[in-house]
Amino acid sequence: MKFGEYLQKHMAAPWRDECVRYDSFKRDLKARQLEHAWNEADETHFIAFFIEELSRVEEFVRQRMQQLHNRCQSYNDMYQPLSSYACLSPYYTSTSCLFDDILTEIHTLCNFLNLNRTGFEKLRKRYKKSTNSQLPSVSQKFDQMMANVSHLREFCQPQSKIYWIHLEDLAKVKSYLESFLSLTTVLDMSMSDVFFDNRNWDVYRGQVQAGAGDDMIWLRWHGPLVFAEYKSQTLRECIELKPEEVKAFAEGRYSIADYMRRANEADSGKSIETILRIQTFIQSRQLNPVLQCTYRRTEFRSLNDSGICLRMDTQLTFAKSGNCPPEHILTGDEAYRVPYAVLAITTTDRETDCHSIWLSHLTTNHLVHEMSPQFSKYVHGASQLLAVPQIQLSNVTANNDDKRSLQSHSASPTVVVEMDQIEPSLKKKKKGNKTVKVEPKAFFANERTFISWLQFCALLLTVALNLLNFGDNISRISGATFILVSAFMSLYALARYQYRGWTLRKQSNARYDDVYGPVILCVLIVMALLVNFYLRFRQQLQSKDDTPLKTGE
Repeated sequence: MKFGEYLQKHMAAPWRDECVRYDSFKRDLKARQLEHAWNEADETHFIAFFIEELSRVEEFVRQRMQQLHNRCQSYNDMYQPLSSYACLSPYYTSTSCLFDDILTEIHTLCNFLNLNRTGFEKLRKRYKKSTNSQLPSVSQKFDQMMANVSHLREFCQPQSKIYWIHLEDLAKVKSYLESFLSLTTVLDMSMSDVFFDNRNWDVYRGQVQAGAGDDMIWLRWHGPLVFAEYKSQTLRECIELKPEEVKAFAEGRYSIADYMRRANEADSGKSIETILRIQTFIQSRQLNPVLQCTYRRTEFRSLNDSGICLRMDTQLTFAKSGNCPPEHILTGDEAYRVPYAVLAITTTDRETDCHSIWLSHLTTNHLVHEMSPQFSKYVHGASQLLAVPQIQLSNVTANNDDKRSLQSHSASPTVVVEMDQIEPSLKKKKKGNKTVKVEPKAFFANERTFISWLQFCALLLTVALNLLNFGDNISRISGATFILVSAFMSLYALARYQYRGWTLRKQSNARYDDVYGPVILCVLIVMALLVNFYLRFRQQLQSKDDTPLKTGE
């Protein structure tokens, strides 16, 4: 597929007219080259055309960012007078829902920038190949635009941190929150989640490998209300279901017409898209309910500071589940109770962290301990109860620091289980990426070994020369044998010296010790001695045979 077709296919439909005119540039360039020889006027025209396209894309991105910023600000302003009632909502008090549409459009804007950047770079290469001239670089401008989009995402996305609390400190934390939040609305409720996965544990694998950012679905029971939730890296959606609709929905038999009859017309369009997305996800992955989690959620929200929401989950209990609705939580070995509480702090106001001194004091004292932002109830529960595969991670950075901090405070199993799975791969990664530096003393040790062998060979050669010069015929034969042994061992020592030097320079994993050399040396020396003994013994026998017998007078 040519890039022009790829650009039109993957570009958002409303923005296709705003992207770089890639095909027009190529057609004009080819037509001018066929009509006449390339001249300075053509070069001026294409440079102006290129700069004009870049400015047009840059202006469009700037306008979209300004619109998104204004929408985000209007959401914040709209939420201010409703903050005192938001926490009384039967479900989904998290303010992140307000910004889902904005975050989705920001993701689309990032895709728009990436496609245009690739298009401009391809045009620069085509222009250089055709004319041997350079067009202006676009890297700096696109880097700046991507940085601005990232700042906008940080501004629009609610900031959330997760902490774990010892059960003996739970009462202290609750009293602390109630004392510092002068006007506080507290919502205490029992909730139950049922998570979906398939036999291959695709959802579990995606959550672990993508850092709790991959697609997943679960059903949440909130008192008499039931909600189906869908979460991806750029989107989080939910729809309300009736209890009698849950089983059909989980099996993919839920009718859109049934939902339309009871849904509001204002929300029906978006809800239908959500239902189709969730059911398609369930059917394509062949998902079934596998894990049940029940907990008690206490939510704190200040009526004076609408930018802060605190959710505390206690009595977390996991159990294997194959039913919707969930059954009563079992006890004993069939259930796993987390001996800690989980506190989530969500802030939507950028000035909250600066002005809320009490919040900073809470998050820095010994009562709460920060967990990894990748924490997932499903991942932790599945790793405790289900036969999930052991997944080795290769891209882990910040989790190692989390592990050390948690271990220093008798860390929660909720995090330690995940860290224990990550740690072996982290060690392997560090070991594999570390550059081994060969110390100079290793080369000196190799030289000393070679010199030791030469000293022994020199001693053996001295003995051999003495036998040759000052001995009889048998001594000369033994001396010649020892000379051959000495020469052979000298050459062998030289070969081993060169080989060790090569392995040290190449940092090879070969053995540096000599396994066969000493054995061969001993065998040769023993053979030389045996030859000497044999010849001497034979000489003695011959001398006895040649001695004449004495006769009496």
